[in-house]
Amino acid sequence: MDRDISLDELDKVVDDCKKKSAPGPDGWSYKCLKFIWKLIRIPLLRGFDKMKEIGYLTYNFKTCNVKLIPKKGDFRSISNWRPICLLSVFYKIVSTVIANRLKKGY
Repeated sequence: MDRDISLDELDKVVDDCKKKSAPGPDGWSYKCLKFIWKLIRIPLLRGFDKMKEIGYLTYNFKTCNVKLIPKKGDFRSISNWRPICLLSVFYKIVSTVIANRLKKGY
């Protein structure tokens, strides 16, 4: 877990992501990200390395939007709504790399 994140790990996460995922608070979607991935993969890696070096996440990485999604039934009842948290795709890429490492037992 203490080794640096690699471009190969980031590339694998982006290749495996769902294109139809909702955009986060920054407005970026996986579909758009995949389109420009070759241009931003190195800056994203460098940005995360810098955040690791300074010891905290930037505003974009630690922000989420909470939205209410209706369930079936009467929409006037609060129990028929569920919250979801929309996170930045950049955060989700890096956190998925870490989750994949945990799954493998690194």
